[in-house]
Amino acid sequence: MASSIIVGCILLALLCVASAQSVTYRQAICEWSSGNICCPDDTRIRISSVAYGRQPGSAGLCPGTNTNNCSQFNKVTDYVSHCNGQECCTIAATNDGLGGDPCYGTHKYAIVTWTCS
Repeated sequence: MASSIIVGCILLALLCVASAQSVTYRQAICEWSSGNICCPDDTRIRISSVAYGRQPGSAGLCPGTNTNNCSQFNKVTDYVSHCNGQECCTIAATNDGLGGDPCYGTHKYAIVTWTCS
């Protein structure tokens, strides 16, 4: 009987750990576009990071007339902090909305990473 209690406690502990884990979501939003980020019902957005620019090796992501790599990929999490605590939120990937142009003349994108809790 003692072993069945121990097994039951271990299973309960594993269930609690599994339910405490959160899923991380990631979405690219092309420059001059808007993207909606959402969480499942009864959970809310918690922004982990937002970066805006263009990284090497991303020619297929958000193609445009100029997809040169730029050396900057700005961290702009503060510009979308208004999304925290909402179930869904719209983010516009624009120079004005995300703190300026990190690489003039290059077609950029925002990478948004968030969890839901």
